[in-house]
Amino acid sequence: MSNNVCIDQYRQRRYTFLTVVGLAVLLGAFFVAYGASDGPTTPAPATLKLLHIIFRHGDRTPVYSYANDPYRDHQWEGGKGALTNKGKAEIYELGQIMRIRYGNFLNEAYDPEEIYMESSYAPRCQMSAQMFLAAMYPPKGRQIWNLNLLWQPIPANPVPRDLDNVSKHFLKKYNLF
Repeated sequence: MSNNVCIDQYRQRRYTFLTVVGLAVLLGAFFVAYGASDGPTTPAPATLKLLHIIFRHGDRTPVYSYANDPYRDHQWEGGKGALTNKGKAEIYELGQIMRIRYGNFLNEAYDPEEIYMESSYAPRCQMSAQMFLAAMYPPKGRQIWNLNLLWQPIPANPVPRDLDNVSKHFLKKYNLF
């Protein structure tokens, strides 16, 4: 028997062995996770002590153009770097998703003691924060001030540009500051 045949047989056996061991581990994990309980159990109630949600603004129009940019002189709605309607919808949807995800931990109505929103100084970031908050806290009960507009103002505290360490790092990294 040649040396190459022995090596091939060894590799085949090793592959088979590792496959069987891997499947056994997965099967064991499955039984531990789903079948090894002594009966139905009630999960402990979840608690949430602190939550940070960090997100970027929604889609925006271009900020910069390059030398041969065919849209260099295009007049973008809202101007350069403006939040688009798609971007507004994206961030609003994110707020709805977070409301669903963390709704059991949050008051149904906006409570300034419960949430603090901070935003970068850029208008698109402040608008994104407003869209997020509008979806996260639609007005309830006494907070409804206009039946035709289910929205309420919630502060999104802008960080001054010179104190914004998050954006400052990004801008310096790409020579934009």
